[in-house]
Amino acid sequence: MTLSPHELSEARDWICGTLSPFRDATPPVAPPDHLWPEIVRLADVWLVAPRLHDRVKDHGLLPADAAEVLGAVSEYATLRADAMRAELEDLIAGFNDAGLEPVVFKGAEWLMGHYAPHARRLISDLDLWFPDSTEQDAAIRVLADLGYRPLTPIEEHDKSRSHHFPPFHRKGAVARLELHHRLIRSTLAASMDLEGAAARLRPTDCNGLRYRRLDPGDALTVAFLQSGRMAIPGFETRKVAVSKWLDFLDRFVLAGRSAISHPADIGIRDGVHPTDIQLLTALKEKFDLPYSGMRDEAYIASWAAARMVEDTLIKSLWRSFTWQNISSPEAWRRFATYLPNRVREVRINKIL
Repeated sequence: MTLSPHELSEARDWICGTLSPFRDATPPVAPPDHLWPEIVRLADVWLVAPRLHDRVKDHGLLPADAAEVLGAVSEYATLRADAMRAELEDLIAGFNDAGLEPVVFKGAEWLMGHYAPHARRLISDLDLWFPDSTEQDAAIRVLADLGYRPLTPIEEHDKSRSHHFPPFHRKGAVARLELHHRLIRSTLAASMDLEGAAARLRPTDCNGLRYRRLDPGDALTVAFLQSGRMAIPGFETRKVAVSKWLDFLDRFVLAGRSAISHPADIGIRDGVHPTDIQLLTALKEKFDLPYSGMRDEAYIASWAAARMVEDTLIKSLWRSFTWQNISSPEAWRRFATYLPNRVREVRINKIL
């Protein structure tokens, strides 16, 4: 069954509203039955199938075929998360034996059981950070002893071009490891208080395993940058992992925040980037983020024009030419800035 643009938008909006942490206390409402194939497909693309399954499974909303698919993905996510946690615990224990305590952040923090069930989100890799260069050198030696090998030689790594070393992998391991020598990209160093983040690290002991975690406010800032500025050009072309958006929203709630009117309210220190406003507008519009600042109406309009199918470049660009975009200087600036990336991709999967 071919869905109309309105129905595609309805399916997208239903997922966003249903998964919004600001609606957790409200029972989900059933979507029209014919939207379920698109909902299941989007949940897979957005890496939120386990979370969606957990949200609706006890409310009698799932048709049998959707329940089977989402249930299978959720079971797989649980098994994978269990294996990744075991791998992460082995890593932490190895570092501890060498007198090191890694900073466990991003998805790895969820794996350790902080904040929410560890299988609630699909995690692609393990992220660990050592702020001190001496610790980084020692950590690389520990990884070698544990059987981890970098995908490219460490000697060829240019720290100025990346915020983590080449990914490490061990034979038989479930996931690769990203060992960070910076919390975020060097080009974004002015966007948050990095020295303060290192000073505010929270020592944690979990069943004898010693590691550090970011202060909730700093973790919120990192999640915001991961959701927007660090996602360009994917953000611009709406190839967005909504799981990252939900990570930010979850951390917003867990940090005890009740409102936001400016990126500075969540730790952004270098002013306002256009992507910040796009992201905040999106989160306000689709997930009920209590945001009251500047909006990017042209970006919102481009969602309505985008269909959730793979299309040729020309069709993808054509649907960006809404009246709001044509009349918006900012939309034209984005178009010119990101056109080379769109041309290189040739085919664009418009998600939002």
